[in-house]
Amino acid sequence: MSELLLPSKQCAKCRETKFLDDFHKDKGKRDGRSSYCKKCAIESARMHYKENREGHRERQQEYYRENSDAIRRRSAGYYEAHRESKEFRLRRNKANRRYCEENRGKVRARHRCYQEENHERILESQRQYRARNRAALLERNKQYRAKNPGRMREWNRRRRARKISATGSFTEQEFCELCAQYDFRCLRCGQECGNLTPDHVVPLSRGGSDDISNIQPLCKSCNSVKGVKTIDFRCPGIDCTAPKTTCLSARDY
Repeated sequence: MSELLLPSKQCAKCRETKFLDDFHKDKGKRDGRSSYCKKCAIESARMHYKENREGHRERQQEYYRENSDAIRRRSAGYYEAHRESKEFRLRRNKANRRYCEENRGKVRARHRCYQEENHERILESQRQYRARNRAALLERNKQYRAKNPGRMREWNRRRRARKISATGSFTEQEFCELCAQYDFRCLRCGQECGNLTPDHVVPLSRGGSDDISNIQPLCKSCNSVKGVKTIDFRCPGIDCTAPKTTCLSARDY
C-alpha cells in the first residue's frame, strides 16, 4: 500500500508509469524530473550520438580547446583521488584499449612523433631501467627464449639480415607453408625431417634477399654442406621426393 503512495509519472516515450527516482532531474520541468525515464533517455542519447557523430566530435574538440587547462586539472585531481581503486584501474585500462583499437593510426603517429622529439630522453630512461633491473631482465629473457624458440630464430635471422642490409623478409608461418609444399622433406637429401632449416638459395653474404622466394628447406647437415654456395635444389631436375634412411652429413658431400 505504501508503494502506491510514492510519487510517480508516466514516461513520454515508453508510456510506462514509473517512480520519480527512475527519471533524471530537470529544473526546467514543473515536477523537477525529465519527461523521459532514465532508460529511454540513455537510449535516445545513444541513438542521437550515432546519427550525429561528427557534430558531437567537433563540439567536444572545440570545448576541449577552450577549456583544456581546467579539464587537465580536473582529470589529474580525479586520478589522484582514485588511483588506488581496482575498479578505477580496470575501467581506465578498458577505455584505453578501446580508444587504441578505434584510433590505431592516430595513436601510432603520436607515438612516433613523441619518440622522435624525445629520442635521447627515452634512451637514457631505458639505460637506467636496465641497470636497475639487470638480473630480473636476464631471467625474463631466458624464460622467453625457452618458451618461444621459433620466434627467437626468426628474430635472429632478421637481425642478421638487417646487419648486412639484405632486402625482404619472411615469417615462421610462411616457412612452414613452404615446407608443406615439399612434404617436409629436405630438398637436397630427400629425407623427411621434422626440423628443417631455411636456407638462402643466394646467400645473404653474396647479395641474396631474405624474402621467402629465396628460401629452400634443408636439413641441418645439408644446410651446413651447402654453406655459402649458390645452389637451387628446387630445380625440377633434382629428385627430392625419394626417401632415404638418413640425412647426409657434411663429410658425405
